[in-house]
Amino acid sequence: MKKIKTLLLLFSIVALGLTSCKKDSETTAEANAALTVKVNGTAKSSTGPVVATIYQSEKTLQILGQFSTTEGVSIMIQDFKVGEFNVATDDVLVVYTNGTTGSLSTTFMGDTGKVKITSITDTKVTGTFEFVGSNDSEQTKTLTEGKFEASIVKI
Repeated sequence: MKKIKTLLLLFSIVALGLTSCKKDSETTAEANAALTVKVNGTAKSSTGPVVATIYQSEKTLQILGQFSTTEGVSIMIQDFKVGEFNVATDDVLVVYTNGTTGSLSTTFMGDTGKVKITSITDTKVTGTFEFVGSNDSEQTKTLTEGKFEASIVKI
């Protein structure tokens, strides 16, 4: 399980970096997509469309929301469905990053918390999340009141 989470963490960091450079035309579904959260009490809101990618061969859902080109949240859930997932015990990985892509000192991987998928259709997923994450220096960030609504892309 630790190996899977490490691989998913690396994938999340790379994916967040790649999406920060991506410019897509906005569709109606994307216009409604958003991710909001409080990071250590400070409210954050996505600056662009929030996309949920379904990796069909791995049965994994990844939700990416960016607050700037170097700050964002990634949520990955294996064997996803409507319901609640425990960050510490289920196959779910949550990551908050607020600095240089690939830097482990500015990347906070969730240690405790939960993600709840409240609705999922062919085109959209909605839910809530909260977690406490730590970096390689054992510093922590607390993310609360997280909400997402994301357009779905299947790969």
